[in-house]
Amino acid sequence: MIEILHILGSVDAGGVETLLTRFYLYTDKTKYHWNFIVPVDDDHKIGLCELKLREMGCNIYYIPRKIPTFRKHLLGFCKILSQAKFDIIHCHNDELAAIYLTIAKFYNIKIRIAHCHIAHRNNGIMFELISTVLKPIVKYVANSYFACSQDAGEFMFGKKPFFILHNAFELDKYKFSITSRTLLRKKLDVSDNIVIGCVGRFDYQKNHIFLINVFNEIVNLCQNAKLLLIGTGILEKEIREKINSYNLNDRVIFTGVVDNVEDYLCAMDYFVLPSRFEGLGIVYIESLASDLPTFAPFETVPHEIALTPNMHFISNQENCAYWAKTIINTPINSNRKDVTPKIGNFGYEIQKESEQLSAKYDSLLSKFL
Repeated sequence: MIEILHILGSVDAGGVETLLTRFYLYTDKTKYHWNFIVPVDDDHKIGLCELKLREMGCNIYYIPRKIPTFRKHLLGFCKILSQAKFDIIHCHNDELAAIYLTIAKFYNIKIRIAHCHIAHRNNGIMFELISTVLKPIVKYVANSYFACSQDAGEFMFGKKPFFILHNAFELDKYKFSITSRTLLRKKLDVSDNIVIGCVGRFDYQKNHIFLINVFNEIVNLCQNAKLLLIGTGILEKEIREKINSYNLNDRVIFTGVVDNVEDYLCAMDYFVLPSRFEGLGIVYIESLASDLPTFAPFETVPHEIALTPNMHFISNQENCAYWAKTIINTPINSNRKDVTPKIGNFGYEIQKESEQLSAKYDSLLSKFL
């Protein structure tokens, strides 16, 4: 049995952990066994993806979060590597892979994969400096380089060769369903509303405060607009306060984490996620698979996601009123069709991409073991 260790920031319902949960579902479990190291707080609750991974037989190892216990965090990581044997370490922590893979090299783990899931940094000078320092170390201590997009690979690895693993998903689940749309809109009491939706963690990266500002402008243009927010996160209180400051409480629906995102995409009229940075942004492609008009920032989201004419980019330099006008002036797609075969042609069919991942692991095992 080949033991593979994945290092993540969480196993709740974020993009990377959801992606890996999908991949493992289609992995040969008689040949590969996946393990996960996850930083947690003292009040950790088992998340949606963690539950699914455990049900499939994965081991989940906990270590303390990096802040404020960085020493304990590293000691916990070292303890796991000293007590268990792993053939491959697959690190999904972008620049911080420099730290984890350096330790993995010390513990003589032969195959060390750095997997980049971002293509830009837009969170301050300090992070830019840290990124500049750590990226050369990542290239030195890793011996295999993965990325979710061309932009992400070039951002992290520069001219080094890297393997693009598409953020694939079960395409058939995401094709538009008029039945799902009708039933969920009735359940949410939005049958007669224009529904703007967003799926993403409530954190700095996903930029929900800007989205609320945009929605406030949309309400001025469209009196029957409602906003559907799917997700949870550390900024939820701040987001709710912003909504309250605009007196929009009766126009915004919070769903929390859901396990049927595809149904909510069917219920939406527009999808808007103004992320500050993304490696790819799988949720944009899920939205496109539902044949839904989809909006992203021009400067910070890779244009590789423009797989159908429904993908629209708006510059970060434009103000909220411009965003609102552009969104509302885009015609609602009243004749949504099944576009999943077209998206599958770009490499986003989960079973085929899972086979590609296993083949890549096999090739690394032949090369390094």
